[in-house]
Amino acid sequence: MTDLIYKRDKTRQDVDELLVQHKNLVYYRLTQMGQLMNQDAESAAWEALWDAIETFDVFGKTAFSTYACACITNAINDPTGEMSEISFILEGKKEEYI
Repeated sequence: MTDLIYKRDKTRQDVDELLVQHKNLVYYRLTQMGQLMNQDAESAAWEALWDAIETFDVFGKTAFSTYACACITNAINDPTGEMSEISFILEGKKEEYI
C-alpha cells in the first residue's frame, strides 16, 4: 500500500502501518551515523519518522524517504550539527566533547 503516504487524513492505523513500512529508514540512518546502539538516538529517530509521516507534503517534489531521512538526521543531531552530548557519553568520550 505505497499510496498510503499520500492520504491526507491519516488514521492511527494508517500511521502505524506507515511506521512499519518505513522502519528501515530509522535503522539505515542510525547505522550511517554510528548510533545504532544508542537508545536515545533510536527513540529520537522513531519520533522523527512519526513526525515525517504526519508532516510530509504530499504535493511537494521531495520523495518521502528523502524527507524522512532528513527529519531523522535532524532529530539525532543537535542544533549545531554535532552529535548530541549523550552519544559521546555512551561512547566513553565525555571529556573530549562536553
